[in-house]
Amino acid sequence: MWLNSFILVYLLVNTYRDIKFREIYLLPSIVAVFLGLIYRGFFLDFGVDYLMSLIFTLMFVIISLVYKNSIGMGDCIVVLFLATVISFYSLFTILILSLIIAVLYGVILRKKSIPLVPFILLSYLGERCFL
Repeated sequence: MWLNSFILVYLLVNTYRDIKFREIYLLPSIVAVFLGLIYRGFFLDFGVDYLMSLIFTLMFVIISLVYKNSIGMGDCIVVLFLATVISFYSLFTILILSLIIAVLYGVILRKKSIPLVPFILLSYLGERCFL
């Protein structure tokens, strides 16, 4: 229960920052990643599920580096944090859903650049409530 609350607060705070300034809080996000690694060490394992999450996160980083105006590095840090605290299936579901919603939002409103963290938050809530 406390983990879901922590993730929700983390995403809410970074959603506000992403919408307002198109960036995330870097230092708290790095601390959150380290706390997530500690959590994974005590309560989860570093097995195949975690490896798949890291590979998926690495794909986001590569996309961010290759296509400069696509996914921001802050979005990659948010994904890395999620990879440390939730399963690969949940991470994959949340990210695919958030990308679909973000693309639809961008196409409908004809926006070229949109913050991704709000859609990650929306997808996280949807995944936790309905799946």
